[in-house]
Amino acid sequence: MYGIKTGVASSVSPSVSMKHLTTVLAFNITNNSNKPLVVSTIKLTVPEEVKISGTFYVDFSSDDIVFTARSGNNYATLYVNNGEEIKIGESAIFYMPVKPFTLSSESKVTYEINGYAQEVTLNNDVTFGAGKIKTINCEYDKQIVELTHALTSNIAWTVSKDTKSYSEKAIVNGTEDVDVLKLG
Repeated sequence: MYGIKTGVASSVSPSVSMKHLTTVLAFNITNNSNKPLVVSTIKLTVPEEVKISGTFYVDFSSDDIVFTARSGNNYATLYVNNGEEIKIGESAIFYMPVKPFTLSSESKVTYEINGYAQEVTLNNDVTFGAGKIKTINCEYDKQIVELTHALTSNIAWTVSKDTKSYSEKAIVNGTEDVDVLKLG
């Protein structure tokens, strides 16, 4: 937040109206995976020409402040420490302040939850204005496949991969009971 008051006599206690400098993104994350989810990172990436985080010069000389990127980024990342578990089918909201921006229709936006990325194409222009909270509904539908199979009495292997594929049987040493993941 910021406030500007000029022309105040030194004998007067100024009253300053505060204004918002950032917009706030509210990520409403629904866990549609097959395991409880603990969010550790949320990353939003917008088109390259739009800068939403970084270092900016700010011109406060008019009612409409102007940001000039010194080293701006087209992405912002929220790091979450000691987050609560989101059960399967439930949701949680995470807030991220960023520089105000506007995206045009057909813009491609990517959000990542714990590195799992999903891309969305906007149907219309969207403005993320200063002092406003804009909700972004995110579906976390990453499926975790865990497969353990004993090959002998002394050896076992475990595979844990992200996939929306399937498993099938394979023949190993003449035995048709070893599951193999088909990734694709």
